[in-house]
Amino acid sequence: MLKSLKTLMVVLVCMVCLVGCSQPDESLRVQGTRIEVAEEFAKDIQNENYDSMYDKYVFNDNIKDLAKSGRMAAILDPIFSICGDISSFDESYETETAGYYLVHIPTHFSNRDANILITFDSEDQIYNIQIEEYNSQK
Repeated sequence: MLKSLKTLMVVLVCMVCLVGCSQPDESLRVQGTRIEVAEEFAKDIQNENYDSMYDKYVFNDNIKDLAKSGRMAAILDPIFSICGDISSFDESYETETAGYYLVHIPTHFSNRDANILITFDSEDQIYNIQIEEYNSQK
C-alpha cells in the first residue's frame, strides 16, 4: 500500500512538472503593436530562432501546437529552399480582412522577393504564417 502511494505521488509530481513545463514563459513575450510583433517574428525566422518562438509570441489554437512542438523550422525549410536566405526587409504594413489583421512584411530573399504574411486574429494572437507575392505597397 505504501509503495503504491509513493508511486502515485511520483506520477502526480511528474504530471505537475510536465504541465508547468508546457506553459510559455510570459516574461519572454514580445510586446508592441501587431506590426512590431510581426517584425520581431520575421527577425526570429531570419535568425532561425525557432526554439524560443512558443515563449515569445501568443499563438492562436490554430497553430499553437506547431509552435510548441518546435516543428516551425521543418515547415519553413521548403520556403527557404526556394526563396533562399533572408537578406533584408522593407517597411511593413497592415491590412484587415473579415476580422483578421494581416501584417505584410516585404522581404528580400537571396533568390527572389516575397512578402512574409503574418495573420493575427481579433485577440492579436498569431493565427497563420505564409509567403505571398512581393508587394511593397509603395
